[in-house]
Amino acid sequence: VSVALGFAVGMPMGDIIKAIRDYSKEQGVSEEQAAEVIVKTFRDIDSVWNDYIFQEGLDRLRTQLIGKKDN
Repeated sequence: VSVALGFAVGMPMGDIIKAIRDYSKEQGVSEEQAAEVIVKTFRDIDSVWNDYIFQEGLDRLRTQLIGKKDN
């Protein structure tokens, strides 16, 4: 999974395929299994990021609401 974490947004497709192949060899799994692990890792990271952004938005709204109550 460490290979998956090295991806950057906008990474060229050839690099992604190479990472899948490298991960497949390192872990002794098929390329399809490696791709599934990498995709799942991206989805997990995306979910965490979405939760973070959502909480950040709630915190800002709370701050604004508290500020309006104090005025």
